[in-house]
Order: sequence, then C-alpha cells, then structure tokens
Amino acid sequence: MAVLEKIRVKFGIGASIIIALGLLSFIISPDDLERAFQSMSSKYDVGKVGGKSISYDDFKADVDKLTEISKISGLGTLNAQQQEQLRDAAWQDIIIKNLFIKNAEKAGIRLGEDEKVALTTGSMISPMISRNPLFFDEDGNFSTDKVVEIGQASKSNPQLRLYWDNLLNTIYNQQYINKYNSLFAAASVATPYEVRKNIEENNTTNEVEFIMLPYGFEQDSTVVVSDSEIKEYYNSHKKFFQQIASRDIEYVVFETTPSAKDIESVKDFVGRVYNGFAEADNVKAYLSRNRSEIAYEEDKWYTETELKGINPDLAAFVENNGEGAVSDVIQAGSKFFFAKVMGVKAEKDQAPVKQVAIFQMTAQPGNETANAVYQQATNFAAAAHGGLEAYRKALDTLGVYSHSYPHLTEGVDNLGSINNAKVITNWAFENKTGAVSDIKTIDNKYHVVAVVTGVHEEGIASLNEVANDIRQQLYYIKLGQKKTQDVAGQIAGLTTLEEIAEKLNTPVSTRSGITFSSMNNQSLDNAFIGAVCAAEPGKVCGPVAGAIGTYIFKVNARDTGAFYTEDDAKTAASQYALYSTQGIIPVMMQEAEVQDHRARFF
Repeated sequence: MAVLEKIRVKFGIGASIIIALGLLSFIISPDDLERAFQSMSSKYDVGKVGGKSISYDDFKADVDKLTEISKISGLGTLNAQQQEQLRDAAWQDIIIKNLFIKNAEKAGIRLGEDEKVALTTGSMISPMISRNPLFFDEDGNFSTDKVVEIGQASKSNPQLRLYWDNLLNTIYNQQYINKYNSLFAAASVATPYEVRKNIEENNTTNEVEFIMLPYGFEQDSTVVVSDSEIKEYYNSHKKFFQQIASRDIEYVVFETTPSAKDIESVKDFVGRVYNGFAEADNVKAYLSRNRSEIAYEEDKWYTETELKGINPDLAAFVENNGEGAVSDVIQAGSKFFFAKVMGVKAEKDQAPVKQVAIFQMTAQPGNETANAVYQQATNFAAAAHGGLEAYRKALDTLGVYSHSYPHLTEGVDNLGSINNAKVITNWAFENKTGAVSDIKTIDNKYHVVAVVTGVHEEGIASLNEVANDIRQQLYYIKLGQKKTQDVAGQIAGLTTLEEIAEKLNTPVSTRSGITFSSMNNQSLDNAFIGAVCAAEPGKVCGPVAGAIGTYIFKVNARDTGAFYTEDDAKTAASQYALYSTQGIIPVMMQEAEVQDHRARFF
C-alpha cells in the first residue's frame, strides 16, 4: 500500500496511462481516428480492428481498467474531458495490439525476453521507468533495485499489479513502435539521383516578367460539362471519393429565454432588495438571503479588469468611487446588478484593488414562458410531421428559421452554440432521408425539431453525391483551356510582352527567386512555376492555363547557386522519412478498414 500511496502522491493523472497517451498521440491524431472507416459493424460493437469486432462490453472493460489505474494514481472523479482521454487511450491500445503489433511482427520485428529485461532494469531502460519518481531511491536517484522491488510486490497486490502491467504494456508497445519506425525510416533512402535533383531544383532560381489574366468568378455559359464527362471522371478517380458516414440535417430551435414579463418581475424584486442594501449591517448575509448570484468574500479584492468581466458599467462605478459608495441598479438585458465599495487597497506602483459587495441576479424564464415556447415547438413538430415537404411547408406557415448542418458525423456533440446535442446526432444516424424528429429537449432550454435531408454512408461516395463537385472541377479545367485558346488567338503574331500587354490591356508584373523545389512555399500557381522552370530564357512563352488564370511570361534570368548543399538535401530526405512515420498507423487503419463507432455509445 505504501507504493500505491507513493504513486498517488508523485503522479496524480500523470501516471503511466497519461504517459501512454502522450507517446501514442503523435502517431494517432484525433483527426486520423475520425477518418478511420465507420459503419457496417454490429450495433452492439464499438468498432472493428484487424478483422476483430470490438464489443461494447470488451471496450468498456478496457476503459474501466484505465479508470481504475487513474484512481490508483490519485485522480479521483474524472471530468468529461478526462473520461474522453481514457476512452481514446483504450482505443489506441486496441489499435496497437490488434493491428500495429501484428503488422510489425509480419515485418519480422520481435521483442525478446532479454530485450524486455533491458527496457526495465538493463542497458536500455525506458524513460517511462528511469524518469519515474516511483523508482527513485531516498536520495532522489533512479534505482533498478526499486524496479525489481515493485515488480515483485505487484505479484501479491492486485491494484499494484494493474498499474505495473499497464506500465510494462506501454513500454513494450513503444518499443515496437520505435523499432518499426526505425525500419521504415532506414528503408526510405534518397538515391544519388534524387539528392542531385533536389540540390539542382533548390539552387536554380528564375527572374520572370509575366502577364496574368484571371478567370474571374462569373460563370461562362459556353463552357459545358456533360454528364458523361462527370461519370468518366468519377469512374477513373473513385479512390479519391472515400468518405466517412455522415448525415445532412436541418433543424429548428425554440430557445426558452426570459420574457419581458419575467424580466420585469425580477426588476421589481431587485428594486425591493436594493432598498435595504445600503443600510445592511451584514452585507454577506444580506446578499445570500436575497439570492445574489455573486457571494461576498471579505478577502476578495477586485481589479478593474475583473469587474469589467462582470459588467462594464459596474466597473466604471467602482473605479470612480471610494469606500462606502453604493451604485444604482444597473440592468444589462436580463441581468441586474448593484454594488457597494467596501474597501480600497493600493500597493506601490500598482493599480488599486477594491473590496466590493456585488448583487447580481439573472431573470429566468417562468413557467408561463417555458410552456409558451414548448407549445410553439409542439405546433411546429405537428405541422412538420410527415416528411421533408411537410417540414418545409411548416417553416413558411409558422415563419421560423431552419438551420442546416451538412455532413454531420457520429461524434458531433454540438449544433452551433448548442452543446450536449448528441441526442440529435444519434437520432439522425438512426433515420433515413426525409425523417422528421419529435421534439428533442436539450439542457431544459432548447427544443429542437430536425429533419434528415441526406444520408452519406461510409465508403466510396456515390456519383450522385459528388457530381456537383466534379462538375465544378471539370468546369474550371475546360474554362482554362478555353481562355488559353482565346488569348492565343488574340496575341497571334505579337512577339514582345509589351505588345501583348497593350493588346490585352493588362500590366506586366515581375517576380524573382522562383524555384521548382517543393520545399519552397512561393504562393504561386503550380502550373506557372512548372512552365517557368522548363522554359528557355529570353523567350516569350504561353499562354499557359493555370488554376486561377492564364499566363504569358518570359524568363529574363536563370541563376545557379551553391547555397543548398548535399547535406541539406540529405537532411531534407531524412526529415521527410521521419515525417512519413507519422502516417504508418493511420495508413494501416485505412488499409485494414478499421471501423470506429465509439461515438454511438459515448
């Protein structure tokens, strides 16, 4: 038990579970987890990893184990964010165990018993042990004897065993990751040609004069994209249309806010409270008795900034008055304030702070108001019942505003400024296009009626879902081709940029330092950069169709320097290889079609 107490004292939430989170989070980001393919598993499963279905009960058991470890570490009751962290940690551990380690072993990677010993008490001790105060001696130095002692003690102590096993699991997982990353990085070698080409591309710069004719935003009715062209593009680019499951919804919100009558009622109450405030012998008791939302604390001294955070007018009064001054009643919407300056304290070279007794009360919707708002929601829900057409008609008939939320994913827990809205997300994923919800009440304040306007299943999006996006993309390709042909016809026979600029009534611009290197962010059109770097110096070239306009240019000078060296090229290649390791697990997840449905349950 002494060891467990030491864990609690030394670490809190910083025990091995959180260490594990830190180690793995750089590999599996929340975005990558969200992109892990969803749907298709049993409604009782939280997902599928490496061909294995992960049941809710099994996943919950893993989460409970990590929760128990956090309690051993002295954390106590977990808040919502910490609970989410533990669920992510449990899911990451499942990914590592059921997918990553299996793939690593297929690649020939092993973790032998001698290596495990070396990681805990031998020649390559993990930082998770060597930097862990639990294994420090009385002088504050790391001790392998302490490691052995705690390892032995864990055999007879179930709680310590849980902590110890999790620590070892994290260390071994990290070693698998390190070895696989090293193998991957070592296999990513830049060839002599690639190094030489990289040096050349970074050291070769161009100075250019050019004319750019932007395409503009006005649609050209002569540029037509046919359905057959869209279909052909879709069929040849299907792998680019992978999507996670989502829903398109619209929804109406009936928010319960205090009415004018509610506000007036509170105003009358505040006026009665105010009358006795200035003469009250015990200000603290007076405020408490009259339900002030801000309690009086004798040792609380306010800065001007803090008071402005409560109310600017209140802050101005306190700033301009001394001890004993009592403000008038201040109203800000549905909030009411008044205050008394109880004391002033000024430190040398510092702005004075003030002791202030503040009364604050916020008007709340009364039963009559709440019932009236709910009745509005009831009327709309009844009129909208029956499908999307009925929903649209109800909007017009009752004159209410409909919000839209395209591509709502399973994990979404808010609708605009409305939090705790998972009830809407869950409903949307359980229904089909055209379904209209009953009234969903959130935080006893928002009454929401929603309709599903679109369903997007996990996998490759249908042609119908992406047709408009493809049409727009092909439109700009064809527009660029048309504009380029038009410009070529207008400038036929002209030989200088000056003549061309005069003909097209547009200025000539200049740009220097243009290189072909992808490492150089030049904020220029890629098609223009490529054409410049391939052009013959001194020759007018173009027109060239780019992403945003048509270009005509002349390379005035091309210089070859030596500032980018072979070492730079090799360092860049090494950095790229290291960066690539960050995508190992996400790619494995995608290839294995990992399904993550935790959002259905949490």
